[in-house]
Amino acid sequence: MPTPDVNGKAVASADAPRTAVSKVAAPPAHPDKPAISTKTKNQNIRVSPAVLDAARKDGEVLLRDLRTAATGLTQAEAEERARTTGPNEVAQEKKQGWALRLLKIILNPLVILLSTLSAISFLTGDARAGFVMAGMVVLSV
Repeated sequence: MPTPDVNGKAVASADAPRTAVSKVAAPPAHPDKPAISTKTKNQNIRVSPAVLDAARKDGEVLLRDLRTAATGLTQAEAEERARTTGPNEVAQEKKQGWALRLLKIILNPLVILLSTLSAISFLTGDARAGFVMAGMVVLSV
């Protein structure tokens, strides 16, 4: 006999015979919108198309495509895959040289604004304001 749950919906009790298998409804798919956005606010983040494709797949299908199981790989399988495909490491960001970093700092709009206002303050005789804004430029570096 069904009993109400917290939301007031009828739920079959544990000792009642089950006549139908219930499935959790998936959210409606929007064919015009990708399930995972490939665009981000920060364009420095790059996600592999293979990762996006895997994120869209059902769990069982993904496990089959990756030739694995929910329990994982055996030690021998893991060693073989490490030999054939390389280590399982996150890609590291390339280090930037000091010249490129300095160029990015100089081209920052806030640094340009503070530098300009600091120069104007010194030229108009307001050294205190000039030093404050110059200090802000140094702190923003």
